[in-house]
Amino acid sequence: MAKTSGRTNSFLLEMILMILFFSVSAAVILQLFASAYIIQKQSSSKNQALLYAQTLAEEFKASEQELLSLISEQTEERYLDENWQETEKSTAVYTAQIKITGQKTTAGQLLSATVSVFEAGAESHLLCQIPATLYLPSERSAES
Repeated sequence: MAKTSGRTNSFLLEMILMILFFSVSAAVILQLFASAYIIQKQSSSKNQALLYAQTLAEEFKASEQELLSLISEQTEERYLDENWQETEKSTAVYTAQIKITGQKTTAGQLLSATVSVFEAGAESHLLCQIPATLYLPSERSAES
């Protein structure tokens, strides 16, 4: 009878250690999946922010006539929801900002813009920032 109880105790101990090992392994794997999901969401947000910033930079370069009236530094903000559609400031998840500065020369005007995309909220986390420049020659230099 003593031999049977020793085998049973060692079997139970082995089962307890196996359950402990698998539960620790499962906890580690769940943490890895959770952190992978968070990294994927951050990467997706940064990718979408970069695409939106590039769109804003191209809009800046395409709006030559509107920019001719620029006298001093100008800042424009657009508010975006979780699907990157424009929305009200109160429901915004992201904020896109374009700062435009102009420098007049005798040959024309050099406009520089900095396009930034932030996560909206108390802590505005910068997702991406890209520069854009546009040269508008003056009419005098275009005629010669």
